[in-house]
Formats: sequence, structure tokens, C-alpha cells
Amino acid sequence: MHFAKKHNKKGLKKLHTNNAKAMSARAEAIKALVKPKEIKPEMPQGASRKLDGLALLAHPKHGKRAHAHMARAHRLHRSKTKAQVQAKTRLQL
Repeated sequence: MHFAKKHNKKGLKKLHTNNAKAMSARAEAIKALVKPKEIKPEMPQGASRKLDGLALLAHPKHGKRAHAHMARAHRLHRSKTKAQVQAKTRLQL
């Protein structure tokens, strides 16, 4: 390894360690200055099922799944037309 390259690497290592030390010191100083606030729940306690469903839909990861599930449920449980209901009642009588 060339002399200059070797010494440049040493300098980089020192620079990286100094940066890491500075970042950790900054994080500790911020923690000391900022007092932890009480965490307020996003949804009120005992919220209705409708609100729970909306919260699920708003979730970035679970929302897609929920939309697909709801669409499937709507497809499978479509309300029947009056003609279908009347035909079924005639058959039963």
C-alpha cells in the first residue's frame, strides 16, 4: 500500500469516529433538553367500530389489505334484487 493512501485512510477513520462522537453527544444533549411529553392516544378510548375501521384504512401498510378485504366482502354479500327475493319466496311456498 502506498504511503499517502495509508495515511489518508487513517485520516478518514479519525474523521468517521469524530463524527460519530459528535452525533452521539448531540443526541444526548437533545435528550437532556427536551422533556418527554405525555403520549396522548390517537383514538379516544372505547371508540366506535367505525372509527377503528377508518384508522385501519388510514394505516399505510394495513390499509391496502383492509381495502381488499372490504371489496371482497362487498362482492360476496351483495344485496339481492327484489325479483330474486320474490322468486325465492315463491319457491319456498
